[in-house]
Amino acid sequence: MIAMLCATYLWLADRPAQFSTEYIAILHYLNSVNDKITIDVIVDGSCIELMPENQKLCHEVQQQMEEAGVYRLLYSNQKTKHLDLIVSTSPISGSRSFVFSENGETEETQVDNLEKSIKEAKKTSNLSIHLCGKLDQKGWFECYNYDS
Repeated sequence: MIAMLCATYLWLADRPAQFSTEYIAILHYLNSVNDKITIDVIVDGSCIELMPENQKLCHEVQQQMEEAGVYRLLYSNQKTKHLDLIVSTSPISGSRSFVFSENGETEETQVDNLEKSIKEAKKTSNLSIHLCGKLDQKGWFECYNYDS
């Protein structure tokens, strides 16, 4: 029974995530209040130093994250806009995220076929995997990260 539960958990945790238009709505909202944001990060649904004087903005972002099933959000408006929405995470199977990059750059290696590249990387590396595949939506990527 325990083995079956573990296998089900691993299967669910390792499945590709599905892109949602709610992610675009979060990006549009953050861009609309861009001039009010003085620091970059919102983590796990709670604001970290994101304008303590503007809790309404913080609450709105938290609500959008919850509705979209986003566990962690990283937003930067420094040189170019960059948004990282972490939608699943597991110490066993890694994390999946959707990334918007205004300039088309990601920290992870960009690949043509994300799922195929993940499978190949898992066969050859057990240390770390950091990959992104472009989505049809301009500037958006689906990413996979794993560190042992």
